[in-house]
Amino acid sequence: MKNIDRDDLIYLAGLIDGDGSIVAQMVRRSDCVYKFQIRCTVQITQLRKRRHFLENIKEIIGYGYIRDRGNISDYVLTETRCVYSFLKQLSPFLRMKKKQANLILRIIEQLPSSKNSALLFIELCRISDQVAELNDSKKRTMTAEIVANELLVNVAIPPILVDIRQQAAAPAPAPIKAGAGAGAEDCCQRVSS
Repeated sequence: MKNIDRDDLIYLAGLIDGDGSIVAQMVRRSDCVYKFQIRCTVQITQLRKRRHFLENIKEIIGYGYIRDRGNISDYVLTETRCVYSFLKQLSPFLRMKKKQANLILRIIEQLPSSKNSALLFIELCRISDQVAELNDSKKRTMTAEIVANELLVNVAIPPILVDIRQQAAAPAPAPIKAGAGAGAEDCCQRVSS
């Protein structure tokens, strides 16, 4: 992702603080190691008659897409590497949504390590819950508790985690820095064939 001009970052930070969302969601994905994906998204919403502002934002950022829903248009950025790069540049200028941005950055940095640790993946889901609480999320149905219960009950866990129930009682792992989102091509650790 390209470096964004400082003035544009200040403008975008104000826009996102006011009319934007920084979100982490857990969604079911059968092609992921744990059958769940943590989807990280930056979104800006405007009335459809102001779609041209969103087109300009898409051009400034260089990634993402615009969708129309009735009389509303959304600029949406979900590609993990782009979300990471964008939030890394934007975070110093955010005020209201700085905590959400920093939690999303933490999730993306640790995500590659979670491929081999269901416990770390569950911890990242808990961080996703923290983002949702900061956003006053009302429609959220998937929580870290649901993910943890399914991972602890089902045998959908790789063989290296033989007795996850005992491991679940252990303290949460310390944060691991993977560095600049390295290896975070996607917030889903896919099952290799």
